Amino acid sequence: MPPTFKAVDSSSVDGRSESDPQELSTNMSGTALLHVDGITKSFGRVKALDNVSARFYAGEVHALLGENGAGKSTLVKIIAGVLPADAGTVGTPAGSGATDVAMVYQELSVVPALSVRDNLAISLRRSRSPVVGRRRLEARIREALTAAGLQNLDPSLPVEALPLAQRQLLEIARGVAADARTLILDEPTATLSDVEIERVHAVVRSLVDDGRAVVYITHRLGEVFTLADRVTVMRSGKVAATGPTRDFDMRGVVRHMLGEDHLPSNGQAAKTAASAPDDPRTVTVRGLTSSNRFDDVSFTATAGRVTALFGQIGSGADEVVRALAGLAPVDAGDLLIDGTALAHGSRARSQRHGVAYVSADRVLEGVF
Repeated sequence: MPPTFKAVDSSSVDGRSESDPQELSTNMSGTALLHVDGITKSFGRVKALDNVSARFYAGEVHALLGENGAGKSTLVKIIAGVLPADAGTVGTPAGSGATDVAMVYQELSVVPALSVRDNLAISLRRSRSPVVGRRRLEARIREALTAAGLQNLDPSLPVEALPLAQRQLLEIARGVAADARTLILDEPTATLSDVEIERVHAVVRSLVDDGRAVVYITHRLGEVFTLADRVTVMRSGKVAATGPTRDFDMRGVVRHMLGEDHLPSNGQAAKTAASAPDDPRTVTVRGLTSSNRFDDVSFTATAGRVTALFGQIGSGADEVVRALAGLAPVDAGDLLIDGTALAHGSRARSQRHGVAYVSADRVLEGVF
């Protein structure tokens, strides 16, 4: 059955402490804009959520944490009405409803072929007054863009012309345009550079300063301690711990995420590092160059080890990996697998030599 949206008197929620014994500390002075009680959800024999309850307060960034499979995505999809719950209720303050919640997915849902204005106009249909005059429409669009830090953006621009960071902020603007008081952000900074992350963080802080609640899902634990006011950690479909961020540290968050049995000791970590195999080089890149993409890149990757290639967005790191897979042009340099040279730009030959590629854009490229 679908989740039950239950309007409640906020005073009956705000003044009480959490009943969950795993609550580390309480600070219930704010207004609970959203609460979930006893949410349970199963997929066949797998129980994805087991009696999950949480509170999300006005003026707070609430980090929702957990490893993959912990139940975070299932919970927020139930809150957003995308999935039905088997049991439990989703509550909002009296006089509001499900439209007070906006979901910003990790896989962006803006329509690239439409303009910024049209994307926001679509979101206005979710508000309580779907019929809006042209003058009021423009004012609402400008308000939403300003709230999302996009006040200088031309609303007539097609979304496909915007960089990724601006598309992410446009998703947030759509939630603001829909009058959402609670915004759920699912890994909004997963593919952004440090500068772009700071921009998203500034927008998030301004939203909570305006009295909204932000539910923030992230795997970047460093963000939690610089941005979040409250933390809820999930493990195996249950709430492992919840409380103000000041009551947590990095190791404590990881402990709640993984459980004590999965935390390696220093001796175990040293043993793992010492046992890494001393295999011969298997991938060699020498002087790899592609005009306007990257220049004179050289490195080696050996079997039995993880080799990290990283850099800011636009640094060329992504294009180097695509070149390895035969998907990006190469002007000069060598690519060798176990000493055998690969033909530049040959995806078929790269595949024959065992090179698999998982794209960063899972929607547009990943399925293929």
